[in-house]
Amino acid sequence: MLRKAQPLDLPAIHTVRQRVRENRLPHDYAAFVAAATPFVEAGHCWVWGDAGCICGDAAYDLAAAYIEVLYVDPAHERRGIGTALLDRCCRDLREAGHRAAWLHTVAGTAAAAFYRARGWVEHDAADPRNVLFRKDL
Repeated sequence: MLRKAQPLDLPAIHTVRQRVRENRLPHDYAAFVAAATPFVEAGHCWVWGDAGCICGDAAYDLAAAYIEVLYVDPAHERRGIGTALLDRCCRDLREAGHRAAWLHTVAGTAAAAFYRARGWVEHDAADPRNVLFRKDL
């Protein structure tokens, strides 16, 4: 089930982010909470909950039309969770009046292939390690 994240979800979201195989952010729990709380409090973080657990999350910067993070627990990959989270964030950005969305990911990863398969286009590959993607909304 897709729903807005709540402050009580932060420990489970952190667990998901620590389980992923690529693009893991090097945050300890306190740094994670400091970074994630503003998105949760603003209503700009979505989670997918399945059988009482959080299986994935995504958050966006509304002003910049930028997808900050999208993570799915590896045990729940390939079930449409990432696509549902991404689509929901893009819908929020579109409803706020944005005509395009942006995100970065590490070049050559499964995440980069995931975004390309969903119509995201490389906008800038000046940094060979990271790719800036853009999608018209």
